[in-house]
Amino acid sequence: MATGKSTANKLKTLTELREADLIPPAKGMQLFTHEDITKAIINKPFRADNFAIFLVTEGSFTIRYNLVTYVLTADQIFFGLPGALCELYDVSASLRCLGVACEKSYLDKLGVQFSSAETVRFFSSDMKHKYTVTAEESLSFVQGINNLHKKTQLPAQTPFLNEIIKHNFLSVLYDATLIFYNHNAFENVKLTRKEELTGTFLDLLAKHFKKERSVQFYAEALFITPRHLSQVVKDVTGQTAGEIIDEAVIREAKMLLPAQDATVAQVADILGFSDQSFFGKYFKKHTGITPSAYRANSIDAQNPPF
Repeated sequence: MATGKSTANKLKTLTELREADLIPPAKGMQLFTHEDITKAIINKPFRADNFAIFLVTEGSFTIRYNLVTYVLTADQIFFGLPGALCELYDVSASLRCLGVACEKSYLDKLGVQFSSAETVRFFSSDMKHKYTVTAEESLSFVQGINNLHKKTQLPAQTPFLNEIIKHNFLSVLYDATLIFYNHNAFENVKLTRKEELTGTFLDLLAKHFKKERSVQFYAEALFITPRHLSQVVKDVTGQTAGEIIDEAVIREAKMLLPAQDATVAQVADILGFSDQSFFGKYFKKHTGITPSAYRANSIDAQNPPF
C-alpha cells in the first residue's frame, strides 16, 4: 500500500503533467488534449476518422458515440474506432484530458498487427469503450503521452527520429492495450438477452439507417415483432427503436448539412429520401427548423481530434 508521501508525490507529478501545452498533430498520428476538444467541435456531430485512445484526468464531458451516451469523468479511459458518429457536449470548465489518434495505415506502416481474435476484441463494435483506471495506470498513460509529445518536438535532423517516435508510440499503444485486457478480465459481464438484442439492432442500424427508417425492417431482420423490438430497446436505452432510428438520421443530417460540398438535395439523396421536400418535412419535424435554415446557421465541426 502506498504511503501518504509517495501518493502525494505521484499526484503532484500527475498534476504537473496535466498542464502540458496544446499538442500538435503528426503525420498519420495525432496527439490531442482538452483544448482540441473544446475549440470547435462541441455540440457538432462529426465522423471519427481514426482509432483513438484518450484519458480524462480532471473534470468531465459527455460523448454520444454511435447513439450510445457515455459520461466520462476523471481517471476514465475511452477507446474509439474509425467511422463512429460522435458528438461531444456537457463539457465541464475543469476538463483536462489527453490522448492519441492514428490512422490504420499508420499502424500498418509500423508493422502493428493484431491476431484475428485480438482484432475482434480490441476493435469490434461491441467492445466496451469506457474503463475506470487506477492511479498507477492513469499516471503511466499520461507520462507515455507526454514522452511521445516530447519526441515529436525533436528537430527533424535528429538521428533515428522515426525510430524514436515509433518506439514511444508503441509504448503508449501497448500500455493502453494492457489496460484494456486487464479490465476486461474483471469486467467481462455476460450480456442479458435484451442487451444482446439491442446491440444487434444498433449494429444493423449503423449499416442500414441511410436507406431504412422503419422499425418493421429491423424487427424482421431480428425475427421479432416491431412492438417487441421497441419495448426491448426502450428497456435497455430509455428510447424506443423508432426514436433511435430518427436520431441516427438527424445526427447524420446535421453532420452533412454544414459541409459545402453537398447541397440539401444531395444530403436528402444520401440519406435515402425520395425528394428534398420529404426530407425537409422530416428534418423540421424533429428539429423545429428547415435543413436550409440549419445549414445557414451552422458550421462544420472544425478539426476533430480523432
